[in-house]
Amino acid sequence: MLDPSTSQTLYTETFKEGVFVGYRWFDAHHLAPAYPFGFGLSYTTFKFSHLRLRGQAVSLTVRNTGRRTGYAVPEIYLGLPSTAAVPEPPEQLAGFDKILLAPGRSHTVKIALPERSFEYWNTDSQHWSTLPGCVAVMVGSSSGDLPLRAQIAQGGAHCDALRRRRRSPDL
Repeated sequence: MLDPSTSQTLYTETFKEGVFVGYRWFDAHHLAPAYPFGFGLSYTTFKFSHLRLRGQAVSLTVRNTGRRTGYAVPEIYLGLPSTAAVPEPPEQLAGFDKILLAPGRSHTVKIALPERSFEYWNTDSQHWSTLPGCVAVMVGSSSGDLPLRAQIAQGGAHCDALRRRRRSPDL
């Protein structure tokens, strides 16, 4: 296309990835990169336990199981309800914290998740919207290591037990 006012060629780019960019694309296609999103190197090890949900707040216990003092970065990922009309990645980062722990020490981390973490941009209404359903809450040290799991019900849904979420939404 030619811009008549400047006689320069204008280019149009079309991005079809939607929300499936970066680690979200890898996860949706079951591909394991050498270093998953959020991966960090440390001279010590950590264990995450005691995941609790209160409303839209997440708390968990982080324990340094190694022999050195180090920083732990617990990451909270959400798996929102996904439909053909509103495809969502299997997990997306919603929050994190960074704490320094000495060997053998533990700390309870509390992370509030903003309402926007549970919403998608509705192009028809031009507003943020929420799909009713069960939102998977996953906690770990990276997008490739999420040992703690629970669910939060949205829009009147009932979530009795954690069901296996389909990993590949219809793209």
